[in-house]
Amino acid sequence: MIFKWMNESEISIEGDKIEITAPPRTDFFCGSIDECEEGILPESLCNAPYYYTEIEGDFILKVKVSHDFKETYDSASVMVMADDSHWAKCCYFFLQHSFFIFHSECF
Repeated sequence: MIFKWMNESEISIEGDKIEITAPPRTDFFCGSIDECEEGILPESLCNAPYYYTEIEGDFILKVKVSHDFKETYDSASVMVMADDSHWAKCCYFFLQHSFFIFHSECF
């Protein structure tokens, strides 16, 4: 498979393990509310590193994620994308001393 970058970042590949480090304040996010604890939310945000390959037709995605959580909103995420405005992601993330699994989509 040939992989490409959107918003390139640090990457480490060892065998079948891929580790990507995202810079602070990066995400794929479609805003649906105006305010949150941290202030005003952007309408949308598409600046997180995205390492991907293109697939045609039906597919099955099987992954195992892990993360060394340090900051609020740190996450291990898996995402599928048709284009900048049509995507879905599943995140395992850290918020207020707890861990959550979250699904987000933008259509």
